[in-house]
Amino acid sequence: MIVRAWKLAALHGTITPMSMPFTTRTSAATAVLLLLGGFTASHATEADESPWRDQFARSRTLYDAGQFEDAEKSLTAFVKGTERLGLPDLEFAEALTKAGSLYLGLGRFAEGTRHLERSLALWDRLPGVRHPGPLWAANSLVTVYTETQQLNRAQKLAERTLQRRQELLDLYPLERAHTLHDLATVYQLRGKHREAESFLRTSVALMEQYGSADDERIMHVLVTLAPVLVRTGQPESALACIQRARLIGEKRFGRDHMVLGRVLIAESLVYRSLNRTPDALVAIEKALAIVPAYMEPLQQAALDEYARVLRQKGEKRNAETAETRAAEIRERIGAASRHTVDIKALTRDRDR
Repeated sequence: MIVRAWKLAALHGTITPMSMPFTTRTSAATAVLLLLGGFTASHATEADESPWRDQFARSRTLYDAGQFEDAEKSLTAFVKGTERLGLPDLEFAEALTKAGSLYLGLGRFAEGTRHLERSLALWDRLPGVRHPGPLWAANSLVTVYTETQQLNRAQKLAERTLQRRQELLDLYPLERAHTLHDLATVYQLRGKHREAESFLRTSVALMEQYGSADDERIMHVLVTLAPVLVRTGQPESALACIQRARLIGEKRFGRDHMVLGRVLIAESLVYRSLNRTPDALVAIEKALAIVPAYMEPLQQAALDEYARVLRQKGEKRNAETAETRAAEIRERIGAASRHTVDIKALTRDRDR
């Protein structure tokens, strides 16, 4: 599980209602979600002239260029600026959603969660809104809850979104694809692989129908689908799936962008399932080389997979060292996930 620049819902491509054309824009995989969630590039809306959008675009440009420290400084300035602008609730909710999702892409889970939960509370106070913002916020939150091992919260929010946002999901089918991907990820982690496979295939079909076949958002879904196919006894299909994901990622980001880390982890798993240990080792060592230390969930996932490859290779002692490092990171993430956020406190200043 990792968020940096993958399936971050508020940072996907340009998303328009189903009756309007879909336009792909630059993106950085989050936020995801996925990591992101995704992440990926900022949404455009009809009211795209607001100055705060230009400020966010600068933060996003720095992020896309891999200048993560400068992107975070710019994003912090953006958040402080929007607080002072006195924006209408809808615009303020959108600004918080985008800021929260980009914070997730930068690996700043606490800040991302805080802004996204605050924005979702604001969206919930705007009934009947036909803006995709509530879906962006919910999908990004599901991603971060999943990344921080809060699976009950992630599943409940994804299911709530599918049940209560039907009209919006019909208008924005790509967001339905992201919600299905998020819920499938939770199912996968809970061992419900057949259910996860069904949701993931539907998600890919929606993205291909309303997007493009080489969109990086498909890459994120394929990266989730590949391990599921391994678990359901389809390793050759999993290999084709992950190879397609890697081609998309390298075309969009280059060979050394950290967003490829998650792709390479999944690729290692697939090769390992086929007993192609040397290929698995090449993939996972590449992942470890490009994943920054502060992206702890991604580091943990890479180390876990590295340990498995080493065990398959017969290097027990080195595997145990990798497992110890992964366990230390897992404990830090678990401690952070026990922190809860008071939504009323977050929105108090805005309500005055």
